Amino acid sequence: MLKLAVDTWLGLTATAWDGIAAIATVAAFGAAILGAFLVLRQLNQARDLAEDQARPYLVALIEESAADWTLADFVVRNIGQTAARNLTISIDPPYLRAHELGEGNRFMDAKFISGLTSVLPPGGEVRTYLDSSRKMHARMTSDSAPTRPFTATLRYRDRLKREIIESFEIDPQEGLAGVS
Repeated sequence: MLKLAVDTWLGLTATAWDGIAAIATVAAFGAAILGAFLVLRQLNQARDLAEDQARPYLVALIEESAADWTLADFVVRNIGQTAARNLTISIDPPYLRAHELGEGNRFMDAKFISGLTSVLPPGGEVRTYLDSSRKMHARMTSDSAPTRPFTATLRYRDRLKREIIESFEIDPQEGLAGVS
């Protein structure tokens, strides 16, 4: 039989070329699936980052009081980009000032600690008098109970109504160390 030159190309038959085309098609399909997977992963990461950047972030800390530099305030501040909703705060163990101000005027009686703050906008804060460094210093050097650290647990909801819980270890002695 006479073999024609068109039956082969580069030494491969039409059947071999069909096989190569099938393998190339499968490889291209696999690359497309891998590419789609990577794009979806990046989209998910971008969405997660955008949600993290757009959520409320509340912090609990001790700051020098604007009323007097020897006093300190307990502050909860929203440093996030959106409002925090339905904020509740728990303090464990309950904090007792070096000198409580009387019934209904104790640290744990502050409305935002014992109740609910419905909305705390971005940049917003709630604060209350925590303690006096002078009275704390007298308490630490006397026989009375020392001022103990406490945990402030903040529970609130973001704009999508997801609950966020964050805890902060607060040590009043460290917070008032520079105030004397």
